Amino acid sequence: FESDNRPSMKHFIVVFLEEFCKVSQFVLPAALPVILSVLSNDNASVVKRALVAANNLYRPALKLLCDKSYVERKEDDSKKVYETIEEIRKKALELLQGRHLACRIASTRVLQTIALSQLSPDASGPIAISGRVANLRPKTGPNAFTLLNIPRGGNAILHAAMLESNAKNVVSKMLDCYNKLDLEKATDARLGVQLTSSLSSISLQRPTVRGLIMESLLDKSKAIKEKDETLIFVQGFKSNFFPLLKVETMKDFKAEILDVLTQLGGAETAAKIMEKQARIKKKRGHVDEMDLRAVAEGTALPAEMLKQQHFSPGEALALRQMAVERIIQNCSENRIKVPRAIILARVTSDFVPPRVGSAVSNRKSKRKRTTRSSPSHPETEG
Repeated sequence: FESDNRPSMKHFIVVFLEEFCKVSQFVLPAALPVILSVLSNDNASVVKRALVAANNLYRPALKLLCDKSYVERKEDDSKKVYETIEEIRKKALELLQGRHLACRIASTRVLQTIALSQLSPDASGPIAISGRVANLRPKTGPNAFTLLNIPRGGNAILHAAMLESNAKNVVSKMLDCYNKLDLEKATDARLGVQLTSSLSSISLQRPTVRGLIMESLLDKSKAIKEKDETLIFVQGFKSNFFPLLKVETMKDFKAEILDVLTQLGGAETAAKIMEKQARIKKKRGHVDEMDLRAVAEGTALPAEMLKQQHFSPGEALALRQMAVERIIQNCSENRIKVPRAIILARVTSDFVPPRVGSAVSNRKSKRKRTTRSSPSHPETEG
């Protein structure tokens, strides 16, 4: 496989190895060096596919190195995997400055994965509580692997501080490339769109570099004006930054984002988004307030009655229904829509005796007691 230089064969090798590694991660020590070698191929299409494979296998490789038993049993293979992914990182940075646009865009995605995997998800910086939530990590997405997966104190191969330092270097190089782009050139504009997407995603997910990234992105954009030469970049920038107005973690940058979007001709859309968010926030807060008030008013009387007297299951059920109807009426008068499930949950937990079931369960229990001559005690019925 390695000796055949035909692009079709190289493409097949990369796809085959990627799929094989998804089935068995223990193939990674042998497969990653081959993929790394393909990154130096002369064919841009082959290199692009190898970058896709490197992007998909980067997190599984880090996860493998977090396996203490594997590292102890296969120390040489573990070192080989770590050295290879470090070379992939360096090669991706090199390709970011290359000549082929497709390879530059693909390398940007690899660098985004590296940054998200190796930057601390906590604003306090390098992880001091590593390993405590490793089992809760999702299998895909930006948090499929984070520094929290690394065992406390690291191991013979991985160290959180070193990984985070390398990731910050990656972000710095991406920002340098972004700032050097001539956005009036079509190729640079397309790369700028991908860099904007990747960097904004990193800033959204990783607070340790949020300020640095947003400052660079916004400063660069302030010098851009909407015209034919920059139309590709401007459209891409707006599509990436409009969603940031909806995110609470970006509230410190909303004013600057609005200024830039207004300058780029997105004032009307931005205003609609902000108005909708304000409406949602106001409604959500109003609903919460009215929900609590309505439930309190609706359950006050039945709860007090239940404290003073003993009721049969049927009477308790009637009281619950009365309280639910009162709550719905209170909410309706104030034009507030409260989900019925919330009302039922709160009313049930507030005053319905725990041994009282629904009307359906009571009917079922009565069918089972057809042989009894006398009704059961009211306190145990249902």
